[in-house]
Amino acid sequence: MMTGARSTSTGRPPASAGLRWLDKRPAAGLRLFCFPWAGAGASVYRRLVPFLPSAIEPVAVQLPGREERYREAPLLEMDAIVTHVVRDLFPHLDKPFAFMGHSMGALVAYEAALRLRDCVRVEPDLLVVSGCNAPGSGALDGYRRCPATADDVTLMADIELMGGTPAAVLRDRQMLSTLLPVVRADYTVLDRYRPRPAKPLTSRLAICGAAEDISTTEAALLAWNGLFTQPGEYQLFEGGHFFLNEHPQPFGRRLAQWMTDASISLAF
Repeated sequence: MMTGARSTSTGRPPASAGLRWLDKRPAAGLRLFCFPWAGAGASVYRRLVPFLPSAIEPVAVQLPGREERYREAPLLEMDAIVTHVVRDLFPHLDKPFAFMGHSMGALVAYEAALRLRDCVRVEPDLLVVSGCNAPGSGALDGYRRCPATADDVTLMADIELMGGTPAAVLRDRQMLSTLLPVVRADYTVLDRYRPRPAKPLTSRLAICGAAEDISTTEAALLAWNGLFTQPGEYQLFEGGHFFLNEHPQPFGRRLAQWMTDASISLAF
């Protein structure tokens, strides 16, 4: 049975520096927390909002060092990120909720779910992992082929190879001066990340991949099933690593259906 958290506080939850409401929907019965990929901020998920019904309230995680938090130093360890995220999430778990993360965001979402389960006995009703090989699969994440210690030219080449970053950004020195330190910090997180053995999560699971994603393999994506008590649904989308950007409509609509299915299962 699903174990979605319900808030322990009363009244209106306090504002959280690390969360951005992509669309305020106070009447929504479900809350979706989105975890961005390496180097990205909360706004990358805005393109999914039009495909989510009013019953789903989309909220994105905003880590230090990106977008309006650019003056804050990026975090360099997964444990520090998870501590930061869980602290901000906790006051807002007053209704059924789901986690969705892409690439590095999938790892953060998974670790945050483990932390919530272990600390307060609460899990997301659904966890959607996208574009990320499972921890412990032996092929953790495509980003790891480029170490955080690489020079700027190599780092930029890796960013360009993966796609998802507008060419105009890669040509703008001022924007690169902001982007590269954040990407390097996130690559440092990935380089240092070593998943610890953990009891399987009971959340429903959905696994997403893309036909042309060079950073994942089907076997490593399906290895997520071993981290949950029940196997999840696996779906392959068209496009490359950033298929969410290339084809947001099919992913957004499928995401909405997964959340609806998870919600229905809670009623029984």
